[in-house]
Amino acid sequence: MLRRHIKKYYFWYFTPIYLTILVILVLKNSASPIIVSLTGIYLSLLFFFHKQNLEELRVFKDLFTEFNLRYDKLNDKIVDIASGSKTGDDAKKTLDDYFNLCSEEFLFYSKGLIVNEV
Repeated sequence: MLRRHIKKYYFWYFTPIYLTILVILVLKNSASPIIVSLTGIYLSLLFFFHKQNLEELRVFKDLFTEFNLRYDKLNDKIVDIASGSKTGDDAKKTLDDYFNLCSEEFLFYSKGLIVNEV
């Protein structure tokens, strides 16, 4: 939960720290190479976290699309099972497929790749 929060608000964590250190360095009349290095580190961190967020969003979209397609294929069969019109080995296989899909989705959720809202 904390990791997700930091990823969402990384800008608001790094910017005050960067500005505080920058003000301290300017007030102490520190050498400009230190300020340039600090600015480079700050921008690199922002770029890294932004790139990481975009990559995780892409992975989430791919997973979400795949899971929805697989659920759509199983949906009619599950409705048949719920209505009692489908029983036996076909029903067992369909339920196995469904629960395997649920466990895959839970695994990706527990790894933080699927957001709580889903």
